[in-house]
Amino acid sequence: MQDTPTLSSIRQPVELIAETVVKELEKKIRQNKQQEEATAPARIYLPVSFQQGETTAVQSDATAES
Repeated sequence: MQDTPTLSSIRQPVELIAETVVKELEKKIRQNKQQEEATAPARIYLPVSFQQGETTAVQSDATAES
């Protein structure tokens, strides 16, 4: 039986995502109660990181240029 390789993945800040969603919902609820004009949803960028496993090949600079 072969060993299963470690998967590469994207790490996302789940707690920060949840906090941000709650704040945005509270803001929308407050706007609705004050009968303010609805605004477009905010575009929010949160940090992510790449966790390299054994399922992703690393390309060297020399290989990437060809």
